[in-house]
Parts: sequence; C-alpha cells; structure tokens
Amino acid sequence: MSEFEPSPESELEHYLSEDIVIKDGHMYHENKLIKKHNWHLKLEELGWQKLHKPWISKLNKLHNPYPNNSLFGSLECGSDGDCLFHCIAHSLNTQYNEIYDNLYDSKDIRKLVGDSVSEEQFNDIITCYRSMKDLDDFDESWDPYSIDTLDEFKEQLNESGHTYWCDHLVLQLICQAFNINVLVLSQNEWTNTYEIYPFAQTYDTSKDTIVVIHENGVHFTLLGHFQDIMITYFTHDNLPLEIKKLYNVKQ
Repeated sequence: MSEFEPSPESELEHYLSEDIVIKDGHMYHENKLIKKHNWHLKLEELGWQKLHKPWISKLNKLHNPYPNNSLFGSLECGSDGDCLFHCIAHSLNTQYNEIYDNLYDSKDIRKLVGDSVSEEQFNDIITCYRSMKDLDDFDESWDPYSIDTLDEFKEQLNESGHTYWCDHLVLQLICQAFNINVLVLSQNEWTNTYEIYPFAQTYDTSKDTIVVIHENGVHFTLLGHFQDIMITYFTHDNLPLEIKKLYNVKQ
C-alpha cells in the first residue's frame, strides 16, 4: 500500500498538516492539487527534500524519457542512534491510513527484530561480532564477549540510542522480521560516492520493499517517490523503474 493512501471504500479527507490533505488518492495543498512539477515545494513543510543532485542525475539516466522533475525525495525520520528503526517504522505505519496512528515506533521495530532471531542465528551473529571485535572492526559500544545468551542479545538490541546501531546483520534481520526487502542507497558527500549498499540480501519480487538512504556512513533517511501521493512502502509493481534498473531487477 502507499503512503497515507485511503482505502478504496473511503473518501475521507486525511490531513497531514493544516494545509496538506489526501483525498481520493491525491494530495492537495491549500485545496490545490499537488502535481509532479511542484511536489518538492508543497511537501517541504512535511520534511520532504529532493535527493542530492548526484543521485538525481544517476536515477534520471535510468528513466526514459528524461524526467522534467525528479520524483524522488528523502525524509528525515529521527536520529538518536535509532534512525534506521525510525525509517522502518514510518514506512510501515503508512500502510494503515484511514486513521493515521503511529502503530510502530523505533522501540517496537527493535523488539520485533529481536523476537525474530532464532537460537541458531544468535550463535552465528555473536560469533561474527566477536570475530569483528578481534579484528578491531567492531564499532558498537557494547562487548559481544559479554553476551552469552539469546535473551541477553535481545536485551542489547532493544536498547535504544547509540549503543547498538544498525549494520548489515541488523538489515538482514529487519528483512526477516517483516518479510520485506530493504534496499539501501549509500551516499558520501566527502568522497562524492553515490552507490547501492551491498549486503547479502537478494531482492524478492514477491515481497514489499522499503528503500532507505545511508548518509556519510552514519545516518539513515527514508526514500519516497511521488506518485500522486508520496509513497515509501512499495510493492513490486509500484517500485520505481529507476530503482529496479539500479538493482538489475527484472521488470
């Protein structure tokens, strides 16, 4: 389902702010229809911004014909060490739209991810983290050698803040817990690097997809695509063609 999209049976006006409303699958600003050429101006008050120019250029080259205005945006969903979990919560919440309640928050995401971990997975994960620590490649503030049981690991994962950030293992656990694809666009302004983030997770056409942006190696924001409304939770059918091409996904 799409972000804040009313169900087919509902014609309720859904206010996102004092001036922005969704009705009949379209977004309006001060009663004027928001269109492809001005979405970035009208949705700025909700926190939406255009992607960085290198990403716009890269994605535009994958679209034929070349678009007049990029429809991709990024949304700051929160920080404090929980940025990825905030992004996942925001996107998942947009599936429930007739009454927009935040059904998930970052703590919920952490707990549900932890609850999905099996004993066998825990053993593999903690072994991996210990190996990383031995190689001085473990950046978290907790000690994997102090974790001996799955319950202790879940307790550590449930700790909000900067204690346990997201890494490639957590990304895989999120995909598992919610039965989704999570695609990551990586950008580094200091090295001028804009590329997809590789991790051992194959795109599954039968699953829905959330796309996030990893900024400068330390922060995540949520990617959206304007399709009459701003979508952040994608089915395979409405996942933008540019993203499919970027990941070499069959159409």
